[in-house]
Amino acid sequence: MAAIGLGARILGGWQLSGVAPVRTGAPFTVTTSATTLNAPGSSQFADRIATPHKLGDLNQWYDRSASANPSAGRFGTCRPGNVIGVGLANADLASFRRETIDSEPYDEDSGHTSPLHL
Repeated sequence: MAAIGLGARILGGWQLSGVAPVRTGAPFTVTTSATTLNAPGSSQFADRIATPHKLGDLNQWYDRSASANPSAGRFGTCRPGNVIGVGLANADLASFRRETIDSEPYDEDSGHTSPLHL
């Protein structure tokens, strides 16, 4: 494609750049108070009574009714790391225009244009 003329000088030289990081959430364990174990100051696994459903609210990401306190003297049934936390998906797009001071083309390998001659 030829880059000749006023239109090419005004509209030419644009480039797009973008990045899209996508991360899954970290696994975490549902815990509860250890009062049923008579062990103050510690925690234990909760009982899983239903499949946890994501609500997506920042204050409550999962439905709390999927777990409960275990009965007295017993450990909970939730496995370590059985629920996945909040993930992240982000997309950024940038547009920029490459300009040169003189009519020499930009050298992609060295990252320089030719020197300005006055």
